[in-house]
Amino acid sequence: MKELVEDGAIGRVTLVKMSTLQSKTNRIDWRIQEDISGGGLFHDLSPHQLDIAYWMFGNPTHTHGTSLNQTQLFNVPDITTIEIIYKNNVLLHGVWAFNVGEPATQDLCEIIGTDGYIRFSFFKKSTIDINGRTTSPAGKVMEMDYPENIQQPMIEAVVKYFRGEGENPCSLEEALVVMEIMDSTKK
Repeated sequence: MKELVEDGAIGRVTLVKMSTLQSKTNRIDWRIQEDISGGGLFHDLSPHQLDIAYWMFGNPTHTHGTSLNQTQLFNVPDITTIEIIYKNNVLLHGVWAFNVGEPATQDLCEIIGTDGYIRFSFFKKSTIDINGRTTSPAGKVMEMDYPENIQQPMIEAVVKYFRGEGENPCSLEEALVVMEIMDSTKK
């Protein structure tokens, strides 16, 4: 996806829309215990998405977010929104809601440019839907390869780093940028 964006497949990127909507949970696990998770399901899932956005679009110049506990089922927020402006005026609008009905669930990222869009899922096995100036009017669908264990490539890279056999796959400075974005949602 980064190559598609950098190659101008959809023109100049203007908007990124992230939508992670999950049905409310009745289970109690570590992700909804604030003292362990840091703030609920948003703090579990969004770092992966926001880290990719940071990698693709660079440092944010402005961030604003809001978190609410609409259902009061647990002592953590169940809906969070973020607006981020990146360099070159790329606007990201994201919503993470963990309180929707099953028919409303969604895992969708749309990267929208002056000549088209790229659509894909972060957490579900999916295809990449591309419709831009280099595709036919009907668009193009690309299959994504998924490792059997989705975390295995990162685990291997971290192990190689600590053994002195490879570069750090995620520096502390990069992680802090994403954490600051997430912290912008706290009251």
